[in-house]
Formats: sequence, structure tokens, C-alpha cells
Amino acid sequence: EICKSSDTTEETLWIAVPPWNKTQLLEKCLDSISSQVNTGFGNIHIVVFEDYSIDMFTNEQKQKYRNNLQITYLANKGPEKHGSAYGKWKIFEYIRSVALPHEYTLIIDGDDTLADVDTISYIYKRLKQSKAWFAWGRHNGKYSEQCQSLRWNI
Repeated sequence: EICKSSDTTEETLWIAVPPWNKTQLLEKCLDSISSQVNTGFGNIHIVVFEDYSIDMFTNEQKQKYRNNLQITYLANKGPEKHGSAYGKWKIFEYIRSVALPHEYTLIIDGDDTLADVDTISYIYKRLKQSKAWFAWGRHNGKYSEQCQSLRWNI
């Protein structure tokens, strides 16, 4: 097992999700995170920052995820968008105000999904071993439909 109960104390893993105009993809992203919650991993808190999207989440969509996840929604309601870096900055600003100093942050863009149900456990263990405070990745190509499980030798 990657994350045993001794590894998952009261620490929170913060997941930053900065989507824009991708509500359907954001739902897939949040569904993939939701699949990780019941794998024995500890405390996960998601922070979504919508940057003046033309298709921002409705209250019903937000409630769907609030029922299953610890999730906070932040939004720039306009009148103009500020870009991905701004969204990540606003999320980090929020997390810095509520997280404990030793907690970790994982950035998942709103159009990304996690490879399999163990992805967060792998990343979390790697963060702890390397003493990094955040992690992010990228997909293989702009229109990549294929995804592989990543097995790290840790």
C-alpha cells in the first residue's frame, strides 16, 4: 500500500483546480478526484477557481460535488478574465490563508483527469519524500485521448 494510515494523519492534501470555459471537462476532473477519496487516502480539500468562464458551474453542479468532497469554489465574476496564472495565484493565496505550513498542494488543471485510483497516493508519497510543497504535471499532447498509469519506483 502506498499511503498507510500512519501516512495519512490529519494532514490535508490541497488540490488546486483552475478551470476556464470547460465545465464538462471540469466535471470529469472532479469525478476523477472523487474516485480517489475512497481509496484510504486521508484528508483531501479541493479549491476550484473559475476565471470569468462563460459556462461557470451552476449551484446544482457545485452542490453535487459538495455532497462527496471537501471543496471550496472561488470565482472571478468579471468583467474580464485574468488567465491561468492568476487563477493559480488566487488559489494559492486562499490555501496559504487556511492550510497548515507542512501541508501539500497538487495542481490539476480543469481539463485534466487522474490516471487511476492510486494517483493521489503516489503523488502524495513522492511529495513527502522529496519535501516539495506542490506538484503539477502535463499531458502528452493538446488532443491526447490516451492516458497511462504512471508507476514510480519510490
